[in-house]
Amino acid sequence: MNTLTILLLAACVIATSGYRLKCNDCAAATCPSLPRKGCAHGLVSDICDCCSVCGKGPGEKCDEFIKCGSGLTCKVEDYGRGLGFCVPA
Repeated sequence: MNTLTILLLAACVIATSGYRLKCNDCAAATCPSLPRKGCAHGLVSDICDCCSVCGKGPGEKCDEFIKCGSGLTCKVEDYGRGLGFCVPA
């Protein structure tokens, strides 16, 4: 194989190997312990919808996986990446 062919094959492998989230079986999930004082902005489901985690508060970063707490919504500012900040709903 010549160098150009190898580079093209490598580019194809890199382009098609996107990040994929792998969730474990919810029944076997080990959920993190929550703060003893509770969550200031309420509970939300984690990325895999297995465990409850603390919701993010006003001004904190959020996206489709990192969820805002009660009474807040994620205002997306970077549409290419889906990143935003929690703001009042």
